[in-house]
Order: sequence, then structure tokens, then C-alpha cells
Amino acid sequence: MKKVLIIAYHFPPSNEVAIHRVLRMGKWLPNYNWIPVILTTESGFFYRNDETNRNMSNKYFKHIYKVSSLLEKMIVKNGHLVKKNRFAKAIRFFLNNILIPDRYALWYNPAVKKGLEIIEKEKIDAIWATLNPYTSGLVGAALHRKTGVPLLIDYRDPWTLSEFHRQHFIKQKINTFFEKHMLKATSAISATSEPMRQLFIKSDYFPEESSFVLTNCYDEELQYVKNNNEIISLPNDKINITYTGTFYKDRQPFTFIEGIKELFFENPEYVNKIRINFVGNINNDEIISFCKKHDIISNCYFESVLPYTKAIKFLLESDILLLLNGVADFNEIFIPGKLFDYLAVKKPILFIGGNGAPAEIIKKCNIGECCTHDKTAIKNSLLKILERINKYDNYHTNNSELNKYNASATTLKLVNIFDSII
Repeated sequence: MKKVLIIAYHFPPSNEVAIHRVLRMGKWLPNYNWIPVILTTESGFFYRNDETNRNMSNKYFKHIYKVSSLLEKMIVKNGHLVKKNRFAKAIRFFLNNILIPDRYALWYNPAVKKGLEIIEKEKIDAIWATLNPYTSGLVGAALHRKTGVPLLIDYRDPWTLSEFHRQHFIKQKINTFFEKHMLKATSAISATSEPMRQLFIKSDYFPEESSFVLTNCYDEELQYVKNNNEIISLPNDKINITYTGTFYKDRQPFTFIEGIKELFFENPEYVNKIRINFVGNINNDEIISFCKKHDIISNCYFESVLPYTKAIKFLLESDILLLLNGVADFNEIFIPGKLFDYLAVKKPILFIGGNGAPAEIIKKCNIGECCTHDKTAIKNSLLKILERINKYDNYHTNNSELNKYNASATTLKLVNIFDSII
């Protein structure tokens, strides 16, 4: 069997969303005669631990190598800065604002050193560096230059082409140099959507024939869809609409809240029937105030960050799953990772974000409704789903389309890329 070195700074026990891409595809690699070998951090910055993820990684990954920078070893424990004082604030400022290409840059040297040892010991056939952090890509490029092992750069997010990662002029110039230098050592790139792939091609960052689409995927075992024994208490007499995750600067629920307000005004019979569950790092004063202003706070329930298994249980017990993309046109290249959690539980999805890659998947799978960030469009789309629920008229999911996004099928695409570059 061939071996691939996977450079993934985010890996269990971290609860970062990025871990699921590597976990789900890495699990299936041996089915296609590839053994995953992980290079990750021992004590990474800024994440919470989730032991359920660690248990799954130990089950399917037998070759895990961990290395940390000296600074990480000194000041980080379980993903967090040990001391909450001025020194910690200074370190955080240094990591976020001074380091290039990102706050994980100090991991570069120890990761390259460890990577060289792994390549020699494990007889690695290909390297798969998943970004971000973008430091992981630079590690992969350095290993390719030193060993000649072919490199696949896997973009979950664009780097210097992203409108959301713009930095001051000098830092942007330096990062652009680093990215293009990295790509010169790259055999192929993958992107999570076709619009993202086209961004790299049209910007002359990488040739079309060596650029591939590799979406995220779902795996019912790793997502605890079956045999989920978590206990939650959603009211059975309500229609539960659930959002899990985090809200970002350009990805907020305000138009959704306005749409709910309009729905209640025109259809008062739903006022006492709907409950909205916001689950994750989203219990902030601005959203609560907005809900109060629109008189729907009594319909809302806020739950803080949960272990992954419990968050999935929320989805399984819900009736409608809320998915958001940002307002700006650039958002159309992104497919929120939680979409694949939603696909796994097979509940109706209300997607707010216009056209683009997520809407295409939802429409082809026939698993929900899509609309723009317009309160009337949101109300109308939600009414379509509610009418189906009231009539017990389930969406007839297109399983042949849905199966394209299961982890086995997606991993086969990944393996085909590996085979094309070795």
C-alpha cells in the first residue's frame, strides 16, 4: 500500500471544524490502498478539546506524529494560553499581527524537521497539506523541495486571493510571494468548490489541468448520526429550527430574524409553534437585542458550544436546519462545513445566501429551500418547508446526488488526485 503524509495542524483532540475533512477522508484512504500518516501539532493554539474526536482518530489513524514549537510548549495547555495576563495578551498580539503567514508560523521549522524524519521512516509516496493554516502549505512545499515527494495543496479557503483575509499592503505583498513560492513546489491543488477552483485558474495562480474540486463530505459514523445516545430536551410540540456553529462578520442571522418576524405577522398561527435553537459560539448581546427588538426572543433558545456528538443530536431532533452564507458576492465560492453535517442527518435545510455552491448542492439533492438575504424571500422559503411539514410531505431526497458527498465517494476523488501526481 502507498502512504500519504497529511499535514494537518488542526487534528483531534481539537474541536476545530477543519479536523472533519481529514478525519472523514483519512478513514477511507486504506479502502483505496493508501495509508494516512498524520503530521500535526502537540499543543496547538486557540482550540478546545473534544475527546469524542480523539477516540475516532485513534480508531482509524495508526500513524500520528505530533510536534510543537518551543513557544507552544511553554505557554499552551489543551489549546489555550496558560496565563491570562498582560504577557498572554502580548503573545496573542504577536501571534495574530506580527507573524507571517499566520499565527502558526512558529510551527514551520519543527514541522519541517519532523516531516523529513517521517518521509524517510515511512517511505512516503505523496504529501497532502490542507490549508488553513497557511503555514501547513509552506511546510509541505519545503518537504517537497527537500525530498521530491509530490505535493497536493488542499485549499479549504483561499489565501491571498480571499477578500476576507486582506491585510496591510506590506504583509499582503509578502504573503503573495510566499503563496506563489509554495505553488511552484506544488504538483496539484484542490478546492472545496468549483467557483473557488475557478478563482485560482482565472487569477493565474495554478493551471486548470492540475486543479481539482474536492468538496467536504459526510460520514454517518464519524458524525454520530446512528447510535447517538446524547440526551437533549427539545419540545415535541414545537417546530424546531436549529443553527449550529458560529456567526462571522459577514455571516449573521439578522435577515433571518426579520423574515421570522414577517412570518409571524402574516401567519400568527406559527407564533406559538416555532422554536429557534442557536447552538454554538453565538450567544452575543447584539443578536439577543435584535431578537428582542423584533419580538421573537420568546421563540429563541441559546445554547453554548457543545461536544460534537451533542450538537449532532440537536440536528437529529430538529425539524428544520438553518444554513447561512454571507451577503457579499465573494461568499458564493464557500460551502459552509456544517452543510455536510446537515446532509448526514437528512433534515430539510433552509439556506439563506442566494446562489452559489451551497445552493447548487441543496437543489440537486432536493433537501430544502434556498433564498437570498431578503426577509420576504426568507419568509416564503420557510413557508414552503412548513407547509410540507404540516402535510407530512417529506422532501424526496435525490439519494444518487446525495451519495456523491459521502466520505467514500469523496475519498476516491482524492485518491485519483494522488495517483495522478505520483
